[in-house]
Amino acid sequence: MIRLRVFLNEGRGGKAPALTVTLFEEYLAQPKEEVQRLRVAAEELLRTGFRELLAQPDEEFHQTKAHSLTKNAELYRRLATN
Repeated sequence: MIRLRVFLNEGRGGKAPALTVTLFEEYLAQPKEEVQRLRVAAEELLRTGFRELLAQPDEEFHQTKAHSLTKNAELYRRLATN
């Protein structure tokens, strides 16, 4: 079993929020292969993976962004030509 403490981007007041994750051996076979291939510590590989996963915007964000861009397309065109 491995317990990881993943610090996210620095929050308000200078404190970085953290997430603690417990992983069991049966879930670590693939990360172990990557650790050997990349020559990094297992904890660092897993921390980096969690940070990347948590940093990805969700589908709702993408849908909202697309809607906003479509809705305001004419406005953006007019602003670009002025």
